[in-house]
Parts: sequence; structure tokens; C-alpha cells
Amino acid sequence: MKVYTIQDMENFERDENGRLICPTGDYSLIKNFGERCSFGERCSFGEQCSFGKCCSFGEQCSFGKCCSFGKCCSFGERCSFGEQCSFGKWCSFGKCCSFGEWCSFGEWCSFGKCCSFGEQCSFGKCCSFGERCNLENDLLFENIHDKIDRVLKIDRIGSRKGCTYFFKTMSEIYVRCGCFFGTIADFENKVNETHADNEQYRKEYLEAIRYVKAIL
Repeated sequence: MKVYTIQDMENFERDENGRLICPTGDYSLIKNFGERCSFGERCSFGEQCSFGKCCSFGEQCSFGKCCSFGKCCSFGERCSFGEQCSFGKWCSFGKCCSFGEWCSFGEWCSFGKCCSFGEQCSFGKCCSFGERCNLENDLLFENIHDKIDRVLKIDRIGSRKGCTYFFKTMSEIYVRCGCFFGTIADFENKVNETHADNEQYRKEYLEAIRYVKAIL
């Protein structure tokens, strides 16, 4: 695999949006990338890289430790993130991603199918998880400090017609529904308050709560 330098990147072409078109290769010698870069498949990034906004990474990328990515990043399938990565808002991860320990993701992240999260990850608000995510032991999600025992997702209900996630710890059930995050009791109160005038949405959420309490 060709090893690229910052001098090589100065000769790369740009797409119609002004983003660098980076071919497949090893970019571990480059510590700082400009905004709107586009990387090819199977790239390898060195430790402590810093990417600008709107970067687009190809499939099977491998990120070093302590990487810092700007807003609106889009990662290809089967990416592998190093420890202590920090991602900006509105990141979008492809299928089968693997996150290192102590990752910190910005708000409104979107994870693809079959993601695997490292220990003690901290996610921003309004994260959306893909199917068959694997939550490893001692995951720190939002302000949950207890060990997460099980996660239950209910899709296509309520006003959002999106996913609602229920997190069971040893002592409580927490809920992520859009911008709401809190205990299942707080969620029930919020549903009754927000949808007092919409019996259908209220019924869908309350029936979901009832189901979750029976299962978890």
C-alpha cells in the first residue's frame, strides 16, 4: 500500500464540492487534513490525526488513537476507531463499525448496523443506533452510570415514527426518544403532557412503556 505524504496531497484533484479526492493508501504520516477531504477504501490514519468538516472516509478505514473529526463526517463500512476518538456533530457511521474505548461522539450521531461499542463510550444527544448493535460491559451512555444490562428498541411509534430505545440497568430503565432522555417514569409523564390532545400517539407510547416494563 502506497504511503502518502502531505506533499502528495497537494497534487490531489478535488471534486465539484472542493473536497480532496484521496486514493486508497496509507496516510499515517499525515497528522492534519484539510476540510472536506475524501479518503479511499482501506485507508490507515496515524495517531492524533485532525480532520476538517465534512470528511468522507472509505470502507475499512483504520483510525489511530486520539483522532478528532469535524462536523458532518461520514464513515464507510467496517471502520475501526482507535481509543479516545472524538467526533463532531452529525457524524454518520457505516455498517459493522468498531469503536475503541472512551470514544466521545457529538450530537445527532447515526450508527450503522452491527456496530460494536468499546467500554465507557460517551455519546451526545439524539444518537441513532443501527440494528444489532453490541453494547459491551461498562458502557457509559449519556448520564447512565450503572452497568447497562439490556437494550430494547421499538420502532415506528408515536409522533416521530422513529426508534425509541429503552436501557435497562440494575436499578432503572432509561429512555432515549428523539431529544428526550430520562427515566421511564419521566418519559411516561412527558408523553402524557406532550400528547394530551392526541390519543393515538399517547396510546402508542404508553403501550410501548407497558410492554417494556413487562419485558425488562
